[in-house]
Amino acid sequence: MVTPQIGQPLALATVADARRAVVAAAVAACRYRIAHGQWPDKLADLVPEYLGATPLDPFDGKSLRFKSGDNEIVIYSIGPDAIDNSGAGFNYADGTGDFTFTLRK
Repeated sequence: MVTPQIGQPLALATVADARRAVVAAAVAACRYRIAHGQWPDKLADLVPEYLGATPLDPFDGKSLRFKSGDNEIVIYSIGPDAIDNSGAGFNYADGTGDFTFTLRK
């Protein structure tokens, strides 16, 4: 019996899940801003009105990360390197960095 190689398809599915979760959280943050006139302070502010639960990062099972600065918020997954790079964008050349979505104020 031949065992199919599922490593690559599983990795691609995990990447897709992470990106989908980040985008869903970003859309929820935009809806929050429309309703409240400001960005949320944290992802938990989006639950339950805009999200059913705080989205989980499929790479570590923890909540997606959220950073708020003076002019933007960043929602991100730690990505396939499983290292929290504080929202540094993903580098396709070496596979490091985070999957991010930046919303500017």
